[in-house]
Amino acid sequence: QGDIVKGGLEDFNLNVSLNSSVIRTEVTRLFQNEDILTGNIAGGTGNTAQIHRVGYTPFSFFVYKQVYDTEGFPIEGTYADLNGDNIINDSDKYIHNNGAPSASFGFASNMSYKGFDLSFNLRAQVGNYAYNNINSSRAQYNLIALNSVVSNLPISILQTHFNSTENVILSDVYIENASFLRMDNATLGYAFSEVFNSKASLRLSGSVRNIFTLTHYSGIDPEVFSTDINNPTNGIDNTVYPRPRTFLLNVTIQF
Repeated sequence: QGDIVKGGLEDFNLNVSLNSSVIRTEVTRLFQNEDILTGNIAGGTGNTAQIHRVGYTPFSFFVYKQVYDTEGFPIEGTYADLNGDNIINDSDKYIHNNGAPSASFGFASNMSYKGFDLSFNLRAQVGNYAYNNINSSRAQYNLIALNSVVSNLPISILQTHFNSTENVILSDVYIENASFLRMDNATLGYAFSEVFNSKASLRLSGSVRNIFTLTHYSGIDPEVFSTDINNPTNGIDNTVYPRPRTFLLNVTIQF
């Protein structure tokens, strides 16, 4: 962490800073070494999609391994028999990634040239996954109105061809890579050093928040979190409203 560039040249000043964090978490001990199922999900009664298990990251996803047909489409309700007993039950669930990033990065810069100034911030997370509970609980043919046309169907339905939520709610199809690069804000301003007969200074600026997010995640927002400490999401995405993009204009006068 620290400044990369800081200096000035011909009235131009640039300050750039970068920080990064490597994140490693692991459950080291549980009472009687018993797994704890957690991560309540919508789309059924009593379903959970996560687990605490010794030796693994807390809130790891605990799901069934999806089986696909020869054309690459998932076969509804068909999962891999991981323990080889010819029966598909809870014993065939497996740990498949988690919602915690393996690393996070921050990048900030501000620069000025004579009366102009520009600043912005970027953030990134890599290695984090999300359980798309919007798709898993709502994106099946039996939940679509009869008058819907194919062009209006959720993309996930066209990719899976799933019909019934009950059959697919715990498929690993819904565990998606949620790594992202996000520009949180940027501000551009210009300062007039002398106004009102040199009795004051004036600065005009405009800023934008939530400018863009680059990600392969199919949901609304790859950054899944909860402010409720009694019901943390830890990677389970139930987001139905996007973050707003806001535009601000500021006028600052100093006498």
